[in-house]
Amino acid sequence: ECIIVDLDRAALEPHVSPSQRMSELMRLFRSLVKRRVAERVGRRGLASFLRGYVGSDRALRQALLAALPRERRRLALHALRY
Repeated sequence: ECIIVDLDRAALEPHVSPSQRMSELMRLFRSLVKRRVAERVGRRGLASFLRGYVGSDRALRQALLAALPRERRRLALHALRY
């Protein structure tokens, strides 16, 4: 099983802060929640995605996780509309 991500409006940016990265990653996650796909991906799938995304960059991982509480609040607000 695979999930196809449509990158139709994607753009390459020379520098993206960890906060901006987490915001975009959570935007993708909110889409998974909205379409009821997040349950199928599961916590292990999400953790695996994060490991693959950050690779061996521990600083990036820490910065992304530091932005997570704010993004979880945004997710809760968005979920009220679903």
